Amino acid sequence: MKKILAGSDFKLKGSVKGRVRVASRDGAIVNFTAADFGVQSLNDKISLSGEQFERFRARIFGILNS
Repeated sequence: MKKILAGSDFKLKGSVKGRVRVASRDGAIVNFTAADFGVQSLNDKISLSGEQFERFRARIFGILNS
C-alpha cells in the first residue's frame, strides 16, 4: 500500500480490525478491507506485474477520489 500511495496526497494510517486505513490531506479516512484488494486476508502477499499494479492503483485511487 505504501508503494501505491507514494507521491500522492494520501497517507497510510495503519490497520484496524482487518481494515487498512488511508487518510487524505484534509483528514478524511477511507477504510479498505481484504475484499477491496482481491484477497482473503490482509496478511496475504500480493504479487503484481507492472500492468496489474497500474490497474490496481487506478482502482484504489478511484475509490479514494470518489
